[in-house]
Amino acid sequence: MGCFFKREIVNYSNLPVFKKRGLVIKILDGDTIDVVVNHYHFPCFIQPVIYRIRIKHLDAPETKLGTNVDQTEKQRGLDAKTFLTRWLSGQHIKICAQGKDSFGRILADVWHNGICVSTEMKRRGHMKHDSKWNE
Repeated sequence: MGCFFKREIVNYSNLPVFKKRGLVIKILDGDTIDVVVNHYHFPCFIQPVIYRIRIKHLDAPETKLGTNVDQTEKQRGLDAKTFLTRWLSGQHIKICAQGKDSFGRILADVWHNGICVSTEMKRRGHMKHDSKWNE
């Protein structure tokens, strides 16, 4: 019997601060990613778990058209998602979780090869300019 990933998204109601290493398996948009942890263990005594991470200090433009989203913002959001996908998809990262947001996503600082992801995304202009999340 081989290893398999637990496909449910973990949402703990009282998430403590924790630090983990993980593998990015999905980019949802310019500021939200899915990360699998415990994927190093063999044989599979510890089941891998997927965390939905909201990158702290970053608010990327939205990718879905809506009441407050125009075509320009949607394109900027898609550009942010594309950049994040090329940079992080399939890569190992470090996360420092610090709670949850109102959607149940884990809020975390994310680092890849010693680079803070939110700082790099801001440096490249992949953020909303008037958002409280960018502080």
